[in-house]
Amino acid sequence: MPSNINSLSPRSFWLAIITSALCGLAASLAMAPLFYWPFMIIGLGGLYLAQKNCTKAWHAFLCGWVFGFAYFIISLRWIGNALLVEGNEYAWAYPLAISGLPAMLAFFPAIACYFTKKLAPEKIIHNLLLFIILLSTTEWLRGFVFTGFPWNLYGYSWGNQLAILQILSLIGVYGLTVITIIWGALSGLLLAKGAKPTHKYLCLAFVFTTYTAIHVYGANRLDKAPPVMADKNLNIKLVQPNIDQADKWKRDKIMDNYQRLLTLSAHNEEQDPEQANHLTTWIIWPETAISFHQLDNPYTKSLLSDMLANYPNDVYVIGGALLKNKDNGTYANSIIVLDKNADIIGRYDKSHLVPFGEYIPFQQWIPIETISGFSGFQAGNGITTLNLPHEKKISPLICYEILFPGSVVQEHNRPDFIVNVTNDAWYGKSAGPEQHLLKARFRAIEENIPVIRVANTGYSALIDGYGRFILKTELFEELVKEYK
Repeated sequence: MPSNINSLSPRSFWLAIITSALCGLAASLAMAPLFYWPFMIIGLGGLYLAQKNCTKAWHAFLCGWVFGFAYFIISLRWIGNALLVEGNEYAWAYPLAISGLPAMLAFFPAIACYFTKKLAPEKIIHNLLLFIILLSTTEWLRGFVFTGFPWNLYGYSWGNQLAILQILSLIGVYGLTVITIIWGALSGLLLAKGAKPTHKYLCLAFVFTTYTAIHVYGANRLDKAPPVMADKNLNIKLVQPNIDQADKWKRDKIMDNYQRLLTLSAHNEEQDPEQANHLTTWIIWPETAISFHQLDNPYTKSLLSDMLANYPNDVYVIGGALLKNKDNGTYANSIIVLDKNADIIGRYDKSHLVPFGEYIPFQQWIPIETISGFSGFQAGNGITTLNLPHEKKISPLICYEILFPGSVVQEHNRPDFIVNVTNDAWYGKSAGPEQHLLKARFRAIEENIPVIRVANTGYSALIDGYGRFILKTELFEELVKEYK
């Protein structure tokens, strides 16, 4: 008996590795901003075939890891841009930043492929089902392990297919990810050795039927949706100041940045006075738009209250603020609600902090500063609902807190709006801001709650509960968008 009967030849092994890498690269093209969704189906189908054709579980593990590494290093390469901001002392770590996270995330598909081959090495149907179950499970686990990072789940490949996205209202992005994996695996089965013609016909019928059913459901949901998100008593004002990240915290720029916010937020004197007298205005500012310095200083606070005093009716600022907890000296990345006197009437502290950005895990053993330059951030108490005047409620979320499906609103106290403030200036002109915006769109449909998203620069938007953009800015725009 030949000695290599139970193992791939070196040539076949390297062919499987190269194929897996190419499939990972192909799948990454399905993510924002390209949305080439057929490449996701092709990529997942190729991964299924690669692990199936392996004769050893650890070979399947390597195929899964290479697939994952290629997928994440392309679709997440923008993360390293945060280190290239002027003045950042960790620019030297750029290669590690763009490769380290993908290397870790690649273990999730690798583990799925390993146990698929380990537990179902021979029978084609058993192998197929286990591949679907395990890859779906590891994608779900990715949202929870080590605080979770469910970025670019496979279901996000449908981000520009609004009819398909309506299924999120029933099964969420994890459910859509499972369906995407099923379609990908079945496409691989069509080319698998040993697959019976009957199996192939059933695969094609299943994919066609489920895709059609999901599309019909989505089109019907959109057809029955109200034409616009209407609230005749509310004026929503999105303020995108477009402050360069390198200038954001410079001492000689802080006052200029503050004045820019106030100028953009000022009352529009040309507005119909009769209409204005019936509107409550929400001015939405981005993440860390101001800090405790402006709020504690009588002069800078008076500039804000004077600006708000020009509004003829009720006006509230809902915006990001860097606050200092006076009792223990720690900082909080917060969303605050300010009334017309510039007094805080509502506050939420970010509860899901960014590792290495807002805190250092195991800092007693890793004595370095955070990328943001601030240390000592204290996490809040979790997702909450803020009650605003005039019987309005919001669920405040900061930056990547919008990323976590099922964890963006309190089910027992559901809000009227989700307000997500962020600062995507860290990532410049890259896929990052577009992928971040997409997460907000998915959460809006999943919860059927409008999302108000404001970025320092990036994409600010008002998205209704069907994922339709009512307002949307572009990158590097300094402007105000109003909806009333």
